Amino acid sequence: MNYQALKDYDVFTRIQRGESIIQIGSFKAPDDDIATVYAQKIYDEQDWAEMQVVRRDHIIKIKVPEGVFAQKGVK
Repeated sequence: MNYQALKDYDVFTRIQRGESIIQIGSFKAPDDDIATVYAQKIYDEQDWAEMQVVRRDHIIKIKVPEGVFAQKGVK
């Protein structure tokens, strides 16, 4: 497997209707189809009302916090 070809995915869920959607985890997968299977198998501990898996590079960042060492010039 070419590990450099793996993409980062984040998993978002809602435990019941009306609740907030929260991020519950992340993982790497080769494509969207496999990511769907991974999300269902890895995060099946609850009977989620809703679950989404999103490729991280598809998330549009509006405001990104600086790292804890940013003031010291360390990334």
